Amino acid sequence: MQIYAIGLHKNNITNDTWEQAPANPQAIKSCCRTLSSFNISKESLLVISCHSIEIFALLEGDINKQKEILKKFLAKMLNLEESEQNVYFHNLEGPEAVRHFLNLALGVEPIAYESENDFLECASKGITLANEFGNADFVLNRLYQTAILLAAKVEQSGISFDHASIYQQIEDLMKKIFGSLESIAILLVGTNALSAPLLNSLQSKPLKDVFYIMSTSEYGTEFIALSEKQIVPPHELNDKLARVQVVLRMNQDSSEYFTSDNLHNIMAQRKNQPLLIANLDTTIIPEALLNRIYNLFVYDLNDFQNFETVSQSANKRTKDLIENELKDFFSWFYSKEHYRFGDIIGKSRLIEGVLELIARISQTNITVLIQGESGTGKELVAKAIHENSPRSKKPFVTVNCGALPETLLESELFGYERGAFTGAHDSKRGLLEEADGGTLMLDEIGDTSPAFQVKLLRVLQEGEMRRVGSTRSQHIDVRIIAATNKQLDGLVAKGNFRKDLYYRLKVVNIDLPALRDRREDILLLARHFIAHYSDKMKKRVTGLDNSASDIIMQYNWPGNVRELENAIEHAVALSIGHTILPEDLPTHLHRKEEHEVIPENGRVITLKEMEKQYITKALQHYRWDYDLVARALEIGRTTLWRKMKEYEIEKPSEH
Repeated sequence: MQIYAIGLHKNNITNDTWEQAPANPQAIKSCCRTLSSFNISKESLLVISCHSIEIFALLEGDINKQKEILKKFLAKMLNLEESEQNVYFHNLEGPEAVRHFLNLALGVEPIAYESENDFLECASKGITLANEFGNADFVLNRLYQTAILLAAKVEQSGISFDHASIYQQIEDLMKKIFGSLESIAILLVGTNALSAPLLNSLQSKPLKDVFYIMSTSEYGTEFIALSEKQIVPPHELNDKLARVQVVLRMNQDSSEYFTSDNLHNIMAQRKNQPLLIANLDTTIIPEALLNRIYNLFVYDLNDFQNFETVSQSANKRTKDLIENELKDFFSWFYSKEHYRFGDIIGKSRLIEGVLELIARISQTNITVLIQGESGTGKELVAKAIHENSPRSKKPFVTVNCGALPETLLESELFGYERGAFTGAHDSKRGLLEEADGGTLMLDEIGDTSPAFQVKLLRVLQEGEMRRVGSTRSQHIDVRIIAATNKQLDGLVAKGNFRKDLYYRLKVVNIDLPALRDRREDILLLARHFIAHYSDKMKKRVTGLDNSASDIIMQYNWPGNVRELENAIEHAVALSIGHTILPEDLPTHLHRKEEHEVIPENGRVITLKEMEKQYITKALQHYRWDYDLVARALEIGRTTLWRKMKEYEIEKPSEH
């Protein structure tokens, strides 16, 4: 199984054809539907439309055959005639494909986007639609999350990618190879966001000439400064290669002319006079054989970024960040933890939504409220947010507000001064101070008293705290993540929880799904716990037999992931062989729930009545979040509204 990037840029096709390209979510949605008619071995595809068409695919089987199918899909999507299907598609795989995606997300790769955020914005629409149509699995979602996290890290680091420095680097390189600029003729091939400013820079220099290879029917306003004699048709490229001194390749256009065989012949015609080729598009991968041709100098974009310039430090930091992310991504991709994000494991769409939200908010200092039933993994989510944030090197501290009486909770959280109360023989730092610079998780925040809530509100509003018994406030830098298994909005309505604190905590709300609502993850989690407890108990249990798997899939798991973990720990402890059998599982898992079809009055419930009950329970479970309910029931939001109207299901008013 491999990740591939297959892209088609505007420069590769005629202007008229390009106008038929999809440029909005509705068109991408049509593309996702079109995929069903293509025989692709693993439907895991992300289609992005943003001044270019990019497809990121997870493929297996006969890769070359799969790539040809994808090319046909792309040609059909653009309504290309058979005669136009010889356009060049860039094909990148593995680390090169992922690096390409990250370069695009960061704006490192200089293609003609209107703003640096265009690609990520379009990727967001693409991944949403791909998930809606089932065309993107967890790997491509993880790739998207990685790009979001990396973009946030680059922004936090204050790194700005300086393309302008490349112009000076090219000029310095030309002087180094050729001695002066006066005798140099330059040939530009293709276009990207660097083309216009680069042309302006070059035309102010004492060059012999500048030529441009036309690969599209219209060359745009940035080339108006060029005279007609400087615009060269593609079929004259070989002739120009034999005569110019420098070639600037702005994209993958005319790649058939830049093979080692062709350039070897060109250099023979040139009688080995020096030729400099600069590839200014990260999708171009020079052939290794080019380095062996005498007096042929080939550089790519990364080489220029690493030259000794004022912007070297920033460019190097960007490259290092990308390389570190690549290493982490493929370490995860090729490991057994294929569906893991930190300590969170899952591949269901509900959990993917949670992971995307974690990726989006981790790099900020925003306050987060995590809500979900007991055992759904609220602390794991809080840890994932902390560990993927700039605070990751600082402490992560957690306190269970429901496990401590109010007076003890206050002294534990805020600390106290000597003599503040009986038994306070020495001053003590509180958990807020312990977490300074890091993250504090307040678990079961719904169990706190109104008096405690007032003091916590001050911490959130002012960034200050005061030890018990002290008259002096002190500044505190802590990110607060609160968690609860209660419905805080209901507590607010009853006056048991302060409304102002509720809105302070709920800047971002994460609703964790119950395990029964993400059944695709049950066996995945079970295998993870089997491996963990087998290692811990020094046993060689490798999995569940089919009957045991059926039992855990049919059980409703009211205790969620925590209950599943306890059940697997019990089973591993009792197992004799390498496989967990039904008798190894806790006995209560074997009891099947009986559905109430015939009530006490003896009348059989109709299907409509059962559907009304089921929809009502789903709405209550998801706290009337219609998007979550529609997703869980696998119906559209419009269908949900229609059924609610048909069955006269109304949201209860809040008093």
